[in-house]
Parts: sequence; structure tokens; C-alpha cells
Amino acid sequence: MFQYVCEIYGTISSNEKTQIPISDYSTQKERLSEQYGDIVNSLIKAYGQQNESEQVFYKMLWSIINESMLFDNEAKKIFALYFILIDKRIPYFKIDESLLYSMSNERFQELLKETARQGQRIRFILKSEFSQKSERAAVLLSEFGIVPPSDGNQQLLEEYENHMMQMVYILREMQSEQVAAMLSRLGGL
Repeated sequence: MFQYVCEIYGTISSNEKTQIPISDYSTQKERLSEQYGDIVNSLIKAYGQQNESEQVFYKMLWSIINESMLFDNEAKKIFALYFILIDKRIPYFKIDESLLYSMSNERFQELLKETARQGQRIRFILKSEFSQKSERAAVLLSEFGIVPPSDGNQQLLEEYENHMMQMVYILREMQSEQVAAMLSRLGGL
């Protein structure tokens, strides 16, 4: 059940027919965050780095929340669940380690020099104005050699649109991180 909640959280729109009462613990959220937020983050990080299956990850995480003396009352457990649900690393996915590719620092620097012009084009695209997110995503995909099918093949069009939406998600995440960094800098002033 915990895994299911983590996987669907934020994907379902409310029909606003049912009012959910505010949690009795909402007034404690800030205090609990200060006391337990870093612990929950550490648990997600530690279990995520193990790169276990989704089922094992969720089982380990939920077990520690339920069995640990740190989360010894309902308020702490509810806070931990809330903090897990809003974490950007949730839902969790096992990474296929066979896809990891490493190279030496020397080779990386060499490739940076060889692809500098491509990097400039990508930076230009990222900074240019577009009327829709899908337009920016489509232009970036073309930089990777992924273009819309010209023959009207519905299956190829759906595959292209799937790639385009993946790029939209990447761009959203980048924008979200940029906003968070900007807010952090403003908070430090």
C-alpha cells in the first residue's frame, strides 16, 4: 500500500467533491521537519543508493519508519510519510546499472572541446523564447537526431511525442531547480 501511495501521489487530480479535514498534526509540521526532515532525507538517500528493486526499496523504507524508535508516535510517522511523498526522489525507480557509462576525466575534457559548438547551440535553445514547452523540447530533440516522422505513421508519431514529453519533464525539472537555487540565493541576502 505504501508503494502504491508513493507511486500515484501527485498524479491524480481532485474532483473536489470530498473535503479532507486538515490533519491534527499540521501545526507540528515545521517542528517535525526541523527534527526529522534530515533523517527522512538520509533514509531515502541511503536506501536509494542501494539501487534495489522498487518493492525492496519501499519495504525497507516503510519498515524503518514503522519499527524505529525515532518515529515512536503517530505524529512522527505521519510526518515521515508526508515528507517521503513530497520528496523529488519519490516515486523511486531502480536504475539499470548496465546502462551506466563512465569515462576518464581526460576523455571527458577531450569530448567537451570536440562538442563545444553543440553545447553552445543547446545553451542558446535553452535561453531562447518559445511559445510552448513542446516547441523547446522538439528543437532540443532535433539536436539529438530525434525528429518528427514525415510519413504520418501513427506509431512513430506517438513514439516521437513520448520522447518530446520526456524532454518536457527534463526541462521542467531544470526550471524547478533553477527557481529553487534563485530562492536560496535570495534567502541568503
